[in-house]
Amino acid sequence: MKKIIFCFLFLTSTSLVSQNHVDALRYSYLDYLGTARYSSLSGSFSSLGGDLSSIHQNPAGLSIYRTNEVGFTINSQITTIESEYFNNSFQSEKSSLYIQNMGYVKTIRENKNKWNRFSFGLSYNRLKDFNEDLVILGNSNESRITTFLNNSQGINYEDLNPFSEYLAFSTYLIDTLNETNIYEGALNSSSSDLLHQNIINRSGYMDELSFSMSGAYNDLLFVGFQLGFTGINYHELKSYKESGFEANNNYEWGNIDEFIYSQNLNVVGAGINYKLGFIMKPTKRLRIGAAYHSKTHFQIEENWESNMTTSFTNDNMGTVSDISPYGIGNYTLKTPSKTTASIALIIAKRGLINIEVENIDYSSSKLDANYYNFLEENSNISNFYRKATNIRMGGEWRFGNISFRTGLAFYESPFNSENLNGEEVDIGERIVQSFGIGYKSNQYFFDCAIINSYEKQEYFMFNGASATEISKSRQNLMFSVGYKF
Repeated sequence: MKKIIFCFLFLTSTSLVSQNHVDALRYSYLDYLGTARYSSLSGSFSSLGGDLSSIHQNPAGLSIYRTNEVGFTINSQITTIESEYFNNSFQSEKSSLYIQNMGYVKTIRENKNKWNRFSFGLSYNRLKDFNEDLVILGNSNESRITTFLNNSQGINYEDLNPFSEYLAFSTYLIDTLNETNIYEGALNSSSSDLLHQNIINRSGYMDELSFSMSGAYNDLLFVGFQLGFTGINYHELKSYKESGFEANNNYEWGNIDEFIYSQNLNVVGAGINYKLGFIMKPTKRLRIGAAYHSKTHFQIEENWESNMTTSFTNDNMGTVSDISPYGIGNYTLKTPSKTTASIALIIAKRGLINIEVENIDYSSSKLDANYYNFLEENSNISNFYRKATNIRMGGEWRFGNISFRTGLAFYESPFNSENLNGEEVDIGERIVQSFGIGYKSNQYFFDCAIINSYEKQEYFMFNGASATEISKSRQNLMFSVGYKF
């Protein structure tokens, strides 16, 4: 039947819910990078301290300092993503350059008191860099039209989701039959060689500005506290194209050539957290540390919109386009707390080894808002995600003024064993290898690090689609410079 398009639906902004379990994971599955020295040990630094980024892991490490310090780190990153969909592979690459870490430490010595040293620090660290491109190309018999149809059946056309199914309806990709809630689609069921092109551009970052304080008791016990202010800036543009359709002579509006479905998301947010930690030195060669990171309480604002274009082979229809209303959402997010335990061995004042274990329960994130209860979304968080244990190891050896460093880290998948068969990513285990070299001359120091990380993922272009196998690797080249005084 001929459609009646209600244009007034698109003249006002909409605040339908867009947030889900994916948002919770995106802002809690973080990178572990900091200064070049810290990063060259793969972030295994919780029992060592005396580093501008290690205090973001264990604030007790601040009182390891015996002098004042100012430092600066720059990070050059290359992200390479290879996708494979039905034996069709594509590789994309994106590079970025940014400030990774900088900070200032002030140390006060109290020689007449058993609390013989107090330190204060103001530091900045990037928690996550979102810059990456994902491109999926491939042929299959799967179609997103089927998803639009399944999600629309039984729903009156004026009540369809204005960011997806209603766009398919208004561009004649699907249409009602004899009733207002029964639909047919332009897809010919015999179509078996459909071409899929899915391009996802992500950009933005998460960063943290922290104020820390720490004290040393008789150089045996070190305790610390940190207050962190976290920021989110995230942008995502998805462009999905499907073509190669067989003729469907039974469809009222004719045969389609292709359709393009685009989605745009912009996110800004701010959060606050605190961290507690201690380090003990039972002997001169042994250090034991532990830290607790509270949940980060975020206030997040999102805006999003979608558009769709359907191209027909017949001249009467031509190309039909429509755009969604402008979606706006404000909500709160609590990301998981985490605990870290570590042990370090100091070797002849020339070398060190640090091993640490971190526990984080990704299923404990919570979404909330005044206009919506997020019951289904929070249930998905509990079901899809799990507690993960991460292990980091690092070592350093000094020859005169030159130090050589290396590290290795293993990060468990945040997902439960069952696949997330939806429009997002199932992340596997991440492995990080790192190497570095440092040079110290009087009060100055210069450090360099190379970090390689690798992980496999499964990405689902739409509900019901087969998994696209994703291999993601990142290479970071970092330089730090600092001055002790």
